[in-house]
Amino acid sequence: MKDNERYESVAKMLENLAEKGYTTQDVAQLVRTMGEVLPDVPEQQDDAVQESLKMTVIGLMHEVGVPAHIKGYRYLCEAIIMAVENPQVLEGMTKVLYPEVAKTFGTTSSRTERAIRHAIEATWDRADMDVLKKYFGNTISPMRGKATNSEFIATMAEYIRNYKM
Repeated sequence: MKDNERYESVAKMLENLAEKGYTTQDVAQLVRTMGEVLPDVPEQQDDAVQESLKMTVIGLMHEVGVPAHIKGYRYLCEAIIMAVENPQVLEGMTKVLYPEVAKTFGTTSSRTERAIRHAIEATWDRADMDVLKKYFGNTISPMRGKATNSEFIATMAEYIRNYKM
């Protein structure tokens, strides 16, 4: 369920409670009670969603042809997951995304950027152009060369957000 759907669902539920005479204090108490009774449910759901997202990204990386044996593969997977969960990270690749990925793997931002670039270069050298065209469309051509790190991550994240979730 996407955020706007969740918001609408919660808004309808709150409207129904208000119509039945519940006050904001009643609703707050209900939420506190539910938190005590079901503390693990949201965490379990989050884990399942996170695992599903991870498997989707891995499947996409295999389909596109990113070599799984190089460091950049793991960094790319992590970067795409971050971009799916928070598209704003794409606005600050060098200031936000690379440092976050680097922190996850205990390395530096510059090494992260280079490893991702290497993974994309290796993908472009080995991949089936029909598969690349499926995801990157007209943004790829022999004259233009490979996708940039940000183009690759943004395209993959957008594909997952629009078609896989």
